[in-house]
Amino acid sequence: MQAKISKFIAAVLALVIIFANSWSVVSYAAEVFLSEKELENQNTTSKDGSVDFDVQYTNGKHSATLNIDEKNTKLNIAISLKKSGYVKDLAIDFSSSNFEIAQIHDEDTNENGNAAQTTVAKKIQNFDAENKKITFGQITNKEQISEQIYINPIIKEEIGEDNFSKDNKIKLTCTFVNTDAKETKVEKEIVLHTEWTAQNVETELNYETIKYIPYASNEGNKIIVQGKVTTNVKNYVLPVKKTNINISIPQFAGEYPEKVSVINNTEEITKELNKENITYDEKNGSLTIKENNEIKNNKIQWQKNKPQKYIVTYIYSSKAYEKIKEKSIKLNYKLNSEITLYSNNELTIKKETIAEQVQKEKLGEIAEVIIENPTNEDIYKSYMYNNKVTAEENKRETDIANRYTLNIAYSNLIDSFTISQNDDKFTTSKEQEYKANTYNKELKISKQEFDNVLGVDGKIEIQSKDGTLLSTIDKDTKAEQNEIKIDLASFKTENIVLE
Repeated sequence: MQAKISKFIAAVLALVIIFANSWSVVSYAAEVFLSEKELENQNTTSKDGSVDFDVQYTNGKHSATLNIDEKNTKLNIAISLKKSGYVKDLAIDFSSSNFEIAQIHDEDTNENGNAAQTTVAKKIQNFDAENKKITFGQITNKEQISEQIYINPIIKEEIGEDNFSKDNKIKLTCTFVNTDAKETKVEKEIVLHTEWTAQNVETELNYETIKYIPYASNEGNKIIVQGKVTTNVKNYVLPVKKTNINISIPQFAGEYPEKVSVINNTEEITKELNKENITYDEKNGSLTIKENNEIKNNKIQWQKNKPQKYIVTYIYSSKAYEKIKEKSIKLNYKLNSEITLYSNNELTIKKETIAEQVQKEKLGEIAEVIIENPTNEDIYKSYMYNNKVTAEENKRETDIANRYTLNIAYSNLIDSFTISQNDDKFTTSKEQEYKANTYNKELKISKQEFDNVLGVDGKIEIQSKDGTLLSTIDKDTKAEQNEIKIDLASFKTENIVLE
């Protein structure tokens, strides 16, 4: 029962185990926007001449560049009738805009003396912020609507390619009824240009040596060094478009590494970078990492609270090993990054850092498992109390997902691996430790990672603690959207072993 490791320089395999507690690139042409003159000279009257409709920023303009950090920019909405009669079924649709809408409230004092929220907009019948649509009550030619709303940037993990610069088409629809009770369907569109940018954007760049392993084996004597590069946009105010990182690598005994590999270990990615993404110059010890966050299906991926992580593995020769195997060595790395960001105008932010340390003793292991990212760190105490007295069929479960990352620094030395899951425990606020009542529900693994690390002949056997085979993952295991999912719920097993 072996999971054979493909012969990469280094490999990282990530699995997500969920358990329960019973308590394509698209090319596009740049959009042509209305000019400032065209925006400000828009005709605000409907085609039939019955309704006048306008949407403006508070400065009276139809165009603005807004800071993505500043919330609640106000828009003015004005509607009036130009003919005798009245309008009904009046609605304004903001659904195609590159901003969210929110209703303005004022603070009043209630009878208890506490602040209470009251709606300023008296004419609004329904404010649907989710679908970005506002409906109004009936108005006559003797009335007019003059309202304000808030707009805010769209901040999601997936946004449209025009999210930072767009001519927004704001559409009014209604029915006009004249003095003879004749009804006319009315539509009117106003273009409002909105751009989003950010001020004083900074990036962060960090480097940490996580492995230093001089080793001797039948494969030859080598020195393995592994470092972790972490970079992100401070506060994640804008999404990354391009990443360019240069690392100046130190010499050992007058030699630069004979081999270098890079694995993108950003959460939910984990892939080895190929020659298109990395360039290593062995003559001067310079490594360059380049990656692009390309627009796919007209969408931009915006990783929030997920820094980009790269695992860099350096293999030094037997000559370097013989000269410094029992000596202290200076590990000095100089890093420079250029991070290009999506915005109304492309931004490139530069950062530099230096990481230095003296190393003599072995640091880390050639292969090790890292467990991280639980979905729920705290379990409500009431869940446990309720489950203690509740019938089995009514007990509440809390799903918890742990990410197990197998980091193999030099896969030539590893032919198989075994991961054994220990008993789950919980700790009270008083630091008392108890065995948790848990069972494994599901195991997930990237199909691409499985193929890259284990190859066509590799497999993973999932066993119970007593050695009973529960399931097997191999090249023929079906995957959906590049993800292999193994259902373990029916086994109700607290511990599993992966071989």
